Amino acid sequence: TLARADEGLLDSALYWELRARALRALDRHEEAGEAAARGLGLDGQDTDLLRLRADALAELGGLAEAERVILGALALQPEDVELLCSYALIAARGDQVEKATRLAERAAALEPDSRRVEATRLVLAHLRGEGRRVREHARTLLAEAPDDAGSHYAAGFAESSHGRAGAAARHFHMAARLDPGDPDYASAARAARYAAHPLLWPLRPFEKLGAAGTWLLAMAVILTLQLSGLTVAAALAALAYVALCLYSWV
Repeated sequence: TLARADEGLLDSALYWELRARALRALDRHEEAGEAAARGLGLDGQDTDLLRLRADALAELGGLAEAERVILGALALQPEDVELLCSYALIAARGDQVEKATRLAERAAALEPDSRRVEATRLVLAHLRGEGRRVREHARTLLAEAPDDAGSHYAAGFAESSHGRAGAAARHFHMAARLDPGDPDYASAARAARYAAHPLLWPLRPFEKLGAAGTWLLAMAVILTLQLSGLTVAAALAALAYVALCLYSWV
């Protein structure tokens, strides 16, 4: 629709903002950045366009330029929650997780009920390896908007990070059902369906504990049985663990 718009709209910064948003939603980040740049040529102090431009640059790997653009936007509106969250995610992409966390907490102090803030804190909790916090943020998002595709996507992400393939699949499928046009939701739903297949159930220990954790658990069980005098049971446990490893490789 925007591509077919009258040429008179090309002189509108709002037109380029809408176009940049649509292109970003399609993961066409280079074009989204170009659209935002066209809009900034008409209104260089539009903070929405500056944020869209910075987000596109970050997606394309231009973190230094993205930071410069977002800082320019924050100079105009230093307490804008959307800008602070975008800056936090840009910092996180550059492995500055502590800095990103400070920015997210600053945004939370300004607007504690913001869904954008909650989603940003979820991503940062995942990067810090705080699985429990990831689930807490996901539950908050889902409780606030149970019919929102993004809330279910966040809940699916939280469940999958804990190795709960079945629960993740349900949330990802719901996200795809609520917003069937989003390719990310559809892709996640397909991947989750495969992960929840019964043939993968025996591999749940690897998903939840990791390879090292599963090995430690197996060794603990085998040694306990051995020390208890249950030699045959210990041998069977060792064979079961080896079979599980072979199955995982297959």
